[in-house]
Amino acid sequence: MNIRLHIDQIVLDGVSAGAGGVQGLQAALESELGRLLTESHGSSLGEVASVARLRGDAIRISPGQSSTELGVAIARSVFAGVNPERP
Repeated sequence: MNIRLHIDQIVLDGVSAGAGGVQGLQAALESELGRLLTESHGSSLGEVASVARLRGDAIRISPGQSSTELGVAIARSVFAGVNPERP
């Protein structure tokens, strides 16, 4: 099974990318989201077409949070949005 996911943009209004910057955040997001999608085998993704906006789970942001931690949290939120059956 092939899964193709394109994220045009993620808006972080008033949030710093953290230590490691945008590149670190992007790398962590891609890695964690890839891991989650691979582990789920796309089992409950169904036929998802293009969506203009996806609302994921809320995430908590702490002062001094690294870009890696923020990227992982965002990935889990996005995954919850495309895979609502997964806890």
